[in-house]
Amino acid sequence: MNREKIWLHGDLSESPFASLLCRIRKSRRTGCLQVKTGKMEKKIEFENGDICAVPDLINKNKFAKFLLEIKLISSSLDEKCKKHAKKNNSTYIQALHEQDALPMEKLWKLIYSFAIEDLFPLFDIAKAEYFFNSDYPLEAEQIFFSIPTLSIISEGVRQMQNFDIIEAKIPKVNKMLYLLTPDYMEQIKLNPPEKYISHLIESRKKMEDILDKSRLGKSITKKIVFLLISLGLVSSSEKTLKNLYVNKLSQAKIHKIQEVFNLKCSYIYKYISKEIGPAAFNVLEKCFKDTKSHLSPYSQDISLNNEGKFELQSALKTNRSQLEKDSQQLFLKDLNEILAAEILAVKKSLGNEHESVLVKNLEKIGI
Repeated sequence: MNREKIWLHGDLSESPFASLLCRIRKSRRTGCLQVKTGKMEKKIEFENGDICAVPDLINKNKFAKFLLEIKLISSSLDEKCKKHAKKNNSTYIQALHEQDALPMEKLWKLIYSFAIEDLFPLFDIAKAEYFFNSDYPLEAEQIFFSIPTLSIISEGVRQMQNFDIIEAKIPKVNKMLYLLTPDYMEQIKLNPPEKYISHLIESRKKMEDILDKSRLGKSITKKIVFLLISLGLVSSSEKTLKNLYVNKLSQAKIHKIQEVFNLKCSYIYKYISKEIGPAAFNVLEKCFKDTKSHLSPYSQDISLNNEGKFELQSALKTNRSQLEKDSQQLFLKDLNEILAAEILAVKKSLGNEHESVLVKNLEKIGI
């Protein structure tokens, strides 16, 4: 499989929140990201890689406190809206609308500001479990508006206070830095200091050179480099640079990827079979059926056999290497999606502990 994890599950100690958001944006994922540490649990909805403002997920107490602190509503109006929401089994935001607490345009601007600010503390969390659930898309009526994920990454890193996260993830001084040009580059708005550091990286490649030549001071420079890396604009890995110009995969490489994919699928089937017996096949069959409609045309011939592995029609097996590079990437993404869906099926059927054990074991299989 590709070197990115086949499922979006892990810990922020390995992948900081800013980097995690960029991964979701790059792969244009739709679903719900859950971040949990201690008593804190945050859910963030995404549609096609961008963050969605969903009234049902906005914490009414925090939003009420936000409005009270900036003195836009009184405590009596706040209580009135909360009682109205409880009586009518609706959200606090819906109650604000129905009680005409604020002009609609102003209220929506406040919801937008709050939704953004409510995400900022996550950038400073050094350790927390996360899991991306792509099982179901949002209905249109659930989404108030979308927030560009790239702009959240920029603003979130700019206000970061936990410098330990930056220090832990910043490249070593002897590492070479490479400027990248992702397809979303034009959507990123860098401020003048950030543009200055990107120009330094363009002309002087090593991290120690950037720190020596920068006129912004080491701390600010490191923070900006961390931001540029988080946005996918800079990398310290030669492999990342080479991957931008990679040729089509060979037939042998495609065969190896398929082999590892099926080893993982077979392991999942055996794992879940030990827990629920023959019903395991029905669980995975339904999981695949629900996923298939979201796969590209290049994967519509895939079928599940009674060993929990997936089969391709023989003609397509031999011709995978003839696909164009973009088509190959779609095919590989499809395999990732199938594995992610199967892992989610285990989580739903057996619970979080089994899902965690499964994920750790799958990491030991193949590439």
